[in-house]
Amino acid sequence: MPEARFCVAHGQMAEEELERVLVGFVNRDSHVLVCTTIIESGVDMPDVNTIIIDRADTMGLAQLYQLRGRVGRGNRRGYCTLLVPPEESLAGDAARRLQVLAEHHELGAGLKIAQADLELRGSGELLGDRQHGALAAVGLETYIELLEEAVAEAKGEQTRRRLDPDLEVPLPTLIPESYVTDLDDRLAEYRRIASCRSPQQVRELVAAWEDRYGAPPPEVLNLGWMTEMKLRCRELGIERLRWLSLRVELDLHETSGISAVQLGKIVSQQGERVSLVRRPGAPAEEAPRRVKVRFTPQEGEAPFRFLHWVLRLFEV
Repeated sequence: MPEARFCVAHGQMAEEELERVLVGFVNRDSHVLVCTTIIESGVDMPDVNTIIIDRADTMGLAQLYQLRGRVGRGNRRGYCTLLVPPEESLAGDAARRLQVLAEHHELGAGLKIAQADLELRGSGELLGDRQHGALAAVGLETYIELLEEAVAEAKGEQTRRRLDPDLEVPLPTLIPESYVTDLDDRLAEYRRIASCRSPQQVRELVAAWEDRYGAPPPEVLNLGWMTEMKLRCRELGIERLRWLSLRVELDLHETSGISAVQLGKIVSQQGERVSLVRRPGAPAEEAPRRVKVRFTPQEGEAPFRFLHWVLRLFEV
């Protein structure tokens, strides 16, 4: 490129010389700036529309995002070219970092990239000096849940947040591709509903989906119901719920707050359809661990409506 004028900038240069080079480049005294990652932040060059990053696989995701943001800052469209070795030779998470950067270039992509960066690198220790961890091994939502549980335990508060009820209800529960077409959006919505901490949050989320995507199909409504049932079972200390041909079986966790007196009261009121099963060899004062509730064929046509009624029996 004999017609182009080049200039060079790097961190080893004297402060005055570095300033002279950058000001001259902004004033178009030269056409091409060859530099290190020193321009990552704090340099505004609205007339620059192209950046070529060599060995992009050796850089972090946040660093690449910042470098990419150096171009296209004015009314000119920006172009960013990443130079990397063949894909099969990329080490560790390098390929994943580049994929995330290539996929997210829309308005507001910074948040998605930051979340992906957090999952790839892991978070820092809360009370330690390490600035990275093993968050990717458990996922962001589980990490936050574990942190909340640890805080509650430190405060002496009883929590069943780690109880993960197993619900067996023979209905499809998913977000169909025909409802949310974009894969990233679908995954984001799955994360949102998994992060709900109360049935009210689930209902508000499903209502938000209706505003954004239209009337939810049955599979989406079932997903909302299933999530709500799981949250309520967790609060009640129900570790397993099974929908069988003519009855529902609920297994109580050993830490369940449902007492033997409360179960006896339920049986006295609903004796025709509710029965209790004690653990073999359990003492008389121990509450039964399994509850069976029979339903009619008509009730079986709307499983979640019936389950809503069943769980109401155990709520004080």
